[in-house]
Amino acid sequence: MFKKISAVFIAFALLLQLLPAQAPLANAAVGNGSFVFPSESSNPSSYRITTDARVTLQGSINNVNPTTISYSVHQIIDDKNDSDPTNDIIGTSKLDQTSNIYPDGNAITIFNIELFPGKNKITFKGLQNGGEVADSFYIDYRNGPLFYNLMAQIDGQAFPVTDGKTTVVYSNASKGRNNYDISITGNAPNAQNVTIVVNGNSKTYNVNPSNNNSFVASPVNLKKGKNLVTIRVKNNSQTLETTREIAFYNGSVTYYDVNINEGAGTDGMPMEYYPNYNFSNINNVQVSGKVIVPNSEYADVVSGPLEPHPDPTWPVGGADNSGTKKVRVIYGPSVTDYVYATPEPLTNKKDKFFVYSFALSNAQLKTAVGGTLDQDTRYNVQLLSDNEVNKHLNITPSQEGTNELGFILQNGNDPYIHEMNYLQSYNGTNYENITGGPLHGTNIFSMPFAVEFLIGNPPAAGYGLTDLPMKIDSIKDIAGQTQTTPPVFRRVNTNAADVKTVTKMVNGVTKTFYRIVYEFSSMPVTGTQTINFQMQTGSQVLKPATINLLYGPYANYDKAVDGMIISVDTTQTETQQATEIITNKLGNFAGTFKNIANETKIKYVSPGQTVFFYINNTLVPLKKGVRLDGNNVDKATIADFQLDIAADPDPAQPAPPNSLRDIYNKFYSGENKIRILYQTATESYDKTIKINLVPTNLPVIPAPGTSGIFPYGTQYNDIPLSNDPNFPMRGSIFTTSLSEMNVFGTFDFLDLGTTETAVINKMLSIATTTQQKYILKVTTPSEKDPWKWDLSQPFQLVKDGKVVGSYPASSPFTSDLTVQYNMDLQSFSFTIKRQKLNIDGSSKIYNFFVYNSGEAGPRATYRLEVDPTSIPYKILRPILPAKNTVNQNFIEVVIDALALIKC
Repeated sequence: MFKKISAVFIAFALLLQLLPAQAPLANAAVGNGSFVFPSESSNPSSYRITTDARVTLQGSINNVNPTTISYSVHQIIDDKNDSDPTNDIIGTSKLDQTSNIYPDGNAITIFNIELFPGKNKITFKGLQNGGEVADSFYIDYRNGPLFYNLMAQIDGQAFPVTDGKTTVVYSNASKGRNNYDISITGNAPNAQNVTIVVNGNSKTYNVNPSNNNSFVASPVNLKKGKNLVTIRVKNNSQTLETTREIAFYNGSVTYYDVNINEGAGTDGMPMEYYPNYNFSNINNVQVSGKVIVPNSEYADVVSGPLEPHPDPTWPVGGADNSGTKKVRVIYGPSVTDYVYATPEPLTNKKDKFFVYSFALSNAQLKTAVGGTLDQDTRYNVQLLSDNEVNKHLNITPSQEGTNELGFILQNGNDPYIHEMNYLQSYNGTNYENITGGPLHGTNIFSMPFAVEFLIGNPPAAGYGLTDLPMKIDSIKDIAGQTQTTPPVFRRVNTNAADVKTVTKMVNGVTKTFYRIVYEFSSMPVTGTQTINFQMQTGSQVLKPATINLLYGPYANYDKAVDGMIISVDTTQTETQQATEIITNKLGNFAGTFKNIANETKIKYVSPGQTVFFYINNTLVPLKKGVRLDGNNVDKATIADFQLDIAADPDPAQPAPPNSLRDIYNKFYSGENKIRILYQTATESYDKTIKINLVPTNLPVIPAPGTSGIFPYGTQYNDIPLSNDPNFPMRGSIFTTSLSEMNVFGTFDFLDLGTTETAVINKMLSIATTTQQKYILKVTTPSEKDPWKWDLSQPFQLVKDGKVVGSYPASSPFTSDLTVQYNMDLQSFSFTIKRQKLNIDGSSKIYNFFVYNSGEAGPRATYRLEVDPTSIPYKILRPILPAKNTVNQNFIEVVIDALALIKC
């Protein structure tokens, strides 16, 4: 019984082995901890932020086959602001990456995973127990330029450059120097270069990505006192800009951070930039600032300890009987016009210099500027303090400071001109897309020119589209003479969609200004001049700008440019060519005179003609041009010109004078000189440009890609043999012993098409007079008259090596010269039959000429020489090659040799 049960059990077990095992269940894309990276987040709403374009991940794997691991990087464009990854919108992806994956047991490192800008989803996949597992992690890559660790370095000393605080730099070597070079260093991730702007100087320095994205800006030249440093960090698409303040202390009394304000809690403006300060109450205006003074250490009594002078620990209210313990800020003409400054907290009395703060009240400021404060008036302020080192050593100057401080007071509610910028590449319409530069000191080369005005404190509702907020008070020439002729200008940014506000950083403070653009089309004087601008209403302070309007007439064509190459389809009619070249390509030579001081002198016709136009030294008339705007309104001035083209009612007749065809006939194939001359009794301007007309159907012989030009035996009839053994070539000369030959060759000057229908249509579209300009001419000294064929004469049509027709149809071909057009090769060929070689044994020479614009136009040439090796002869009997073999015991040989007959 037991044996039977055992046998049944064994059989059942064997049966189970025959059954297929259940397939493993896939577990793809389920975050089950198969991949663990402790520093990364698998939460779509909480992810790591990095500024590195490539990251390295270190973690571990749980029972994942390391040879099956791959990862994909997906750029998430829109995560829908939720934590559900299934509805994310994916942009670019890098799928199934397997490089730089290094497993080590359960540990794993993936080096240099390249990220996309923005949010990235990194999905790792692998096989675990036969099934696929996956985990995803999220990293936000911010590729905007950054900077940190800004340091100002001077003679081996480093000073941190922090935001919102003036950094004071100094060194022993820089004592007494009014200017000194320092270095600015730092790190700038995601940046290619760093630009440093200070005191009007701008330099750009590269970022070193291999050294922690560091940069070194050197030399950076500072002046004594405070310097506003602008730092621009850039990459391909983004720019980060900030400002820092660095004060250079050279061992003498140095004032910095001197601001005009209305007391604590109000925004001040640095007085070293002579700002336009907008006040709320003129009676509250005051000044605050800081001063650096050197420390003079000496004993106050004989054999006493060294004491600082001044002494930052001296009581604020304590008497200074020696006049050396406290810091005075002298602001007025009297010896009593001073205030005491207070030392900065935590000042060490052993320091080589001390920093003190001071303030001038409204009354003291009035004394400093002469007694009153008025708006729209420029004021200058001088501040002095004792140099205790110089006083103790009894050397001059004993008092030092600055007189380069000032301001202009403006009512905080009144509009004022903040900035005037010259829009250099202005063309009449592109004022929205130009970044202007300072108008003052600009060289202006053409008119009209445009100026951008930035207005501070504009009305709450802004300005109307037709308002002119600025006016010109006066214009003075280089001699100081005020001009009485007013300039001509208008406002151009009058569209509702135009940008009307501009945000700029002013002395470290962000401010918004109203933008107005004026176009100046006429000025009363050329050369150096000063224009005094002023608001129509609001601040009445004059805003001067000195410009150089560089005189010099200039003619500019709308379409024609020097060196222009124009292709000419010579198959077109004369009218078609003239229209295409002169009107379409050259725009009828329309153009504009610029920088003409007095445009009334421009005259295109007599009497008093001052403008002359020449094509290849032939005078051609001009007239005032046409300038249509978007509303089809002519905006042209007398400075605009174009060809004065006469009517041409009948193209079949000769071209009337100054008609379009007549003007076109003044052009040559090849180089043409176009000259325009402006000449008055007192001035002259001359401009010449060169325009090249190149026919598209240039003649060529032989045609490219063909067998060329060669002689062959007459026995081959209409089947040219390019390598006829009777005509071997020696160098470039064919040789033969025959007395007669055919000549075959190819040439090209026009594509007629690839089908018989196309050829017919093309020929019908070409005027007969034009066809007659396409010529093949063959000359040889032994012939009195040359062979001459042109496109108006019959030619055969060849397809697949066979003659399939002719043009015109059923044309007879009786001449020794036959021309064919090969529709497969789209080129021409010719055959000259039954050519006798010279009986005296001299060379037979042929000259071939191909023209596409008549015999006066472009041509291609070729020379063929056939040299008899002996007296030329021809075997008449037997007929070869048909009778190469005969079944008889004798043959009759008949030879034709004219030279022997004459012997």
